[in-house]
Amino acid sequence: MSVTTVGPGPGPVLVVGEALVDDYGDHAVVGGAPFNVARSLAALGVPVRMLTRIGDDAAGARVRADFARFGLGTEGLQVDRARPTGRVLVERRGTDHVFRILDDQAWDHLDAAAACAAVDGLQPSALYLGTLAQRGPVSRAAITALRAALPAPVVVDLNLRDDQVVPPTVATTLQGAQAVKVNEEELRRLVAWFVHPAQAVTPWGEAGLGAAAEQLLAQFRVGELFVTRGAAGSAWLGPGGELVEQGPGRPPPRWGDSVGAGDAFAAVVLAGRWHGWNRPTLLARANDFAAAVCGLDGAVPHDLGFYADWRRNWGLG
Repeated sequence: MSVTTVGPGPGPVLVVGEALVDDYGDHAVVGGAPFNVARSLAALGVPVRMLTRIGDDAAGARVRADFARFGLGTEGLQVDRARPTGRVLVERRGTDHVFRILDDQAWDHLDAAAACAAVDGLQPSALYLGTLAQRGPVSRAAITALRAALPAPVVVDLNLRDDQVVPPTVATTLQGAQAVKVNEEELRRLVAWFVHPAQAVTPWGEAGLGAAAEQLLAQFRVGELFVTRGAAGSAWLGPGGELVEQGPGRPPPRWGDSVGAGDAFAAVVLAGRWHGWNRPTLLARANDFAAAVCGLDGAVPHDLGFYADWRRNWGLG
């Protein structure tokens, strides 16, 4: 399966993965890590195309409405007549959330031929993907086909969910990625799986956990690694695994919840790569934006005016 790529200049960011509804019991919101990233990119003025699959149901209509609200084209939006739009049952426990991801949803059945057809003629600047959408063989095959067909650099947001993805799928996803974003807990899990369990419990730092990343990057031929560390900020590790830059943490202006903070960080990583920001600028802006999203109730704002100051302050028009 091949895709013709044409056109000069930086192309859109191609985002592939799940769009779903987070069900809190008394209310539901549209979510899915890749869809959160796509919506933020669009609101920040970065051209983006989202590839996902929804059901022909009320939840799918809500996803469609957010495509329209954020100005996202529907060329990559597939509709499954047999399976429901993805749903995640969410239980809030204090400031934390417990998620139960339902099985066999529409986004598990992304059609490879339709996905490749939806990007034919594009020259994406990046292909963004995670691991959750690859838990099932059908969507995993579609994402594999896209990676094979497109020359675009791959940016991975690992976004591990317990009991959803096995290490071999993670290994395949990491292989040859130009950039990978993980949180510190995910980095420790990768080190335990692919380097050595003892190194996964070492303290953070160039001589500790950060050093183990060198083996990871070399093993999977990863270009660079972004690590989010909660209140401690973030770090950028270069292609040799060296700790090149650390960004300070930012307290949120108010506390809403942490849902979508990692997706907000990933969106700014993609936006910064698209605009060519240097890494200190990119890290600082990603930290600031993620902290601001922690001040929201949910992963994306209800009022799109939220993005206006960021676009103005960052010179995005």
